[in-house]
Amino acid sequence: MKIIFDKKLFKRHAPKNIQKVLSHHVDLIDGKEVSFEGNDRYGTVEYEHEKYGFILYPIYPDWCREEV
Repeated sequence: MKIIFDKKLFKRHAPKNIQKVLSHHVDLIDGKEVSFEGNDRYGTVEYEHEKYGFILYPIYPDWCREEV
């Protein structure tokens, strides 16, 4: 099972100030796998844009969906 970042869930659950800060990243990470390490409550998304690598943390579980 994979945990996937979901733009629609993010827009439904994330506070408006967080949505504003991450507005340029949301389209880039929509559909990307989120890793939750150990017992960490929050996940991480790693992605590239224009040859630069990014790690986005924290990703809240209610911004994600499960994919089989």
